[in-house]
Amino acid sequence: AAELAGVPLAGFWLADHATRTLTIGALSDPAMGASVPVRTLPFDGTNSGEVVKRRAAVALDDVLADPAFRAREWWMAQGIRSFLGLPVLHQDTVVAVLTLYSAAPLRFTPDDQSVLDNFVAQAAVAITNARLFEETRRREREAKTLSDGLTLLNQASRALHKTLAVDAMLDGALAELARAFGAGGALVNLFAEDGSLLRSVGRWLSGATRPAGPVRRGGISFHVRETRTPLLLRDVTERPDLVDPANLEHGVTSIAAFPIIAQGEPVLGALLLYYTTPQEFPEIEVRLLASYADQLATALENAQLYEETQTQRARLAQIFDSTSDGIVLVSRDGEIQAANRQAGALLGFDAGEVIGLGLAELLAGYRSSVPDYDRVFEALHALLQDPGRGGAGDLELRRAGRVVHWAGQPTKDAAGATMGLTLTLRDVTQERQVAQMKSDFVSFVTHQLRTPLAGIKWMLELGAGSPDVPEDTASYIHDARAAAERLISLVNDLLDVSRLESGKLTFAPQPTDLAALTRSVLDDLVTLVRDKAHELDVAGGEALPPVQADPQLLRQAILNLTSNAIKYTPSGGRIRIRVDRENGWVRWAIQDSGIGISREGQRRLFEKFYRAENVHTVETEGTGLGLYLVRLIVEKHGGRVWCESDKGQGSTFIFTLPVRD
Repeated sequence: AAELAGVPLAGFWLADHATRTLTIGALSDPAMGASVPVRTLPFDGTNSGEVVKRRAAVALDDVLADPAFRAREWWMAQGIRSFLGLPVLHQDTVVAVLTLYSAAPLRFTPDDQSVLDNFVAQAAVAITNARLFEETRRREREAKTLSDGLTLLNQASRALHKTLAVDAMLDGALAELARAFGAGGALVNLFAEDGSLLRSVGRWLSGATRPAGPVRRGGISFHVRETRTPLLLRDVTERPDLVDPANLEHGVTSIAAFPIIAQGEPVLGALLLYYTTPQEFPEIEVRLLASYADQLATALENAQLYEETQTQRARLAQIFDSTSDGIVLVSRDGEIQAANRQAGALLGFDAGEVIGLGLAELLAGYRSSVPDYDRVFEALHALLQDPGRGGAGDLELRRAGRVVHWAGQPTKDAAGATMGLTLTLRDVTQERQVAQMKSDFVSFVTHQLRTPLAGIKWMLELGAGSPDVPEDTASYIHDARAAAERLISLVNDLLDVSRLESGKLTFAPQPTDLAALTRSVLDDLVTLVRDKAHELDVAGGEALPPVQADPQLLRQAILNLTSNAIKYTPSGGRIRIRVDRENGWVRWAIQDSGIGISREGQRRLFEKFYRAENVHTVETEGTGLGLYLVRLIVEKHGGRVWCESDKGQGSTFIFTLPVRD
């Protein structure tokens, strides 16, 4: 360019539109170019910058006359007095400025100008191609750096997934990370929820241990926690307020620190890399390390969840094994999933050895030692078919001389879906012995009372039938007869309870039509229903399969439930009975519009001698044995009975019996 233009000096200034600056690219005299005092010029306030902005040539015949010309004294010392700047355009963009310098004003003939224009056009293409080539090389270098960095990062990341134990995971991962990025060591400081330091794990490749001692508040880790942004210290001496002096003693020159931020956005900790050689921290390396910090946050969250889960599991296992009740968890398909030590102690098995066995397979081993094995097996088998029902009963282990009460309840997941069955086992041997003693005593007393009561009743009936009895005396006799009837009814109930509890009551099951039996009971209660002006409906019962039941006992249960509904429903009420099928069960339910029963009352309703607290609001008498008898009878048949009620809203009593195969 200097030769074509016939000037002593020419140069190219490369334009950077992003920073709006011109940087010297080359001068025709390299020696002079090396001593140029100004190497970068802004677009604004300079003659070369005006060339870019105007996209046109700018000429100065005397640089001393223009104060905007930079370093005029230096140019004068080189013998330069005039200046000409020409825009180098490529696709309508100024890519550079060609500057011509001379001792005299520059004047060009049309031919000289044409040659110069052609040169500028060629220079524009050459500069653009050179820039494209350099950009391509730069991107290739970045791609290689990124590829190498990703390879190293993947190697370091794999260490995060080798274990879920926090200390072990960090120990291996930090060693890989330091090795991958050429650091002398790496450290992770984890914070508690209140911002205090929870734990610190570090690895130094040299084998040296980082100086022990507390991480001081206000140091690098706390700084990145508060700012939530990386901190890159190319020279650690620039921030003595943050850097631990012990690091300087160990030859640390540069530190890179990154916050470890969880998805929920709390800062879990800080990742620090220590270098013993000065570092520039290229952008790609910083991005890779920031990405690793994100992976580390996810790994730490998973590890912390794992630790919490393991701690919770250990706590639950301790509770599971230390409870005084035996517990057996059974899946929907009948497989035993867990059993605690107490369950094994009660039933005589090793809790660890029954895992994976079928419940039916376990029960089969007790066939010879359980007197009422078939009934117990059928009840538990029915529970497995429909775990949502729940149930309870006693298991007498004759060889062990023990009675175990079992209760089955559905095991449900968080969504409320039934996953299986939870069996709770409790040793009730002593309770049953005491209950048997009470039952024997009651049985003895009631037997002793029965004969004299029958005699009293007979004598009162004779007295009531005499024509010579005064009116007042007749009234007394009538009241005494009613009292005797109640006593006899109580004695009979007590005898029935005693026989059922002791198993001495004759039990003669046969195929029984539950709907027909219900209609027969209602025929006996027509007068009672009419006296109270109730509306009584019976629904269902069509084409129902028979149940295997003792008709007399089952009749007693239906009679007790129906008469209760009639008695405890205010006059003019409505009573509905429904008999239908529910899977492998026949379901019998009676709904009244009576006084209702509280939740607390429902829990105790089928206990011996229990009467709900609000029965006294109704003018009727009871012994507290009727519903207890119902429960004994239903359970004797392998069924279940319960109540659904809200106080003041009426009650529904329900029992279910297995369908006869």
